[in-house]
Amino acid sequence: MAADCRISPYVATFEPVKDGRGEYADIVATLELRYHASGEPKKEGFKFVGTLPISDVSVAGASGKPMRWSKDAMAETRLSWKFDPPLENSQAGVIVRFRIKGALGGDKTANRFNAPWVSNFRVPVSDVTYRFVFPEGFQPIVVMCDGSKAQSVTLPDGRKAFEVNCSSPGYGGFEASFSPGLVERRAPAQSASGRSYGGGEPLRPAHVLWVVAILVAVGALIVRGVQYCMKHPESSFCQSSSGSSASGGSSSSSCSSCSSCGGCGGCGGCGG
Repeated sequence: MAADCRISPYVATFEPVKDGRGEYADIVATLELRYHASGEPKKEGFKFVGTLPISDVSVAGASGKPMRWSKDAMAETRLSWKFDPPLENSQAGVIVRFRIKGALGGDKTANRFNAPWVSNFRVPVSDVTYRFVFPEGFQPIVVMCDGSKAQSVTLPDGRKAFEVNCSSPGYGGFEASFSPGLVERRAPAQSASGRSYGGGEPLRPAHVLWVVAILVAVGALIVRGVQYCMKHPESSFCQSSSGSSASGGSSSSSCSSCSSCGGCGGCGGCGG
């Protein structure tokens, strides 16, 4: 019987910290996960943590005892850790901490942080908290988490934090924006599962028109090609097109190098 695993609760905390230039551009992420395993022993866990560079990684059990871990540079960075001994009909907490370099951006009016990878798992996850913690002495005027006002809490050390609580991780990750800003620098671009996030400029109306025109032209060519092949199925062009489609329709080869989640849909940002 395969290992049956779920995670509950799951707390992801993000805290701006100063980088080498003394600017609050980096984010320290702390992921607290409690595993519940049954069936075959569960020997390890992992989490993809996005495309931005990370450093200062540590992995420990709930008691603070360090765990063996590794970092792999793939389409996204993957952090893995070993359970010693493996989990067998038991539960255990894991605390993963790392620094995301250059993750915060914007201007003095407002800053933005985006973690599209944080909500993606291949195992069931419940009782989720996303938390954004501000530096001591900083008082934000407006804080938006995932597009809505977040609940304000005061930590034991007096710092302000804002939380979002939900029954499941949701989709699309976690995003926080606040005003005024802590740092003045370009917001980084993040990507997961082929989706782009972050600091590019929005498409201007003229650019949108060009995109629409190109899409219409391509669509017209495809329609004309289909109509031609329906009338001339014996054509070498139509036969070669059909063959290439059959051989190239599967993307398993590109997926296998992305992660061990099995399938492109869960490839980016997963964990378990």
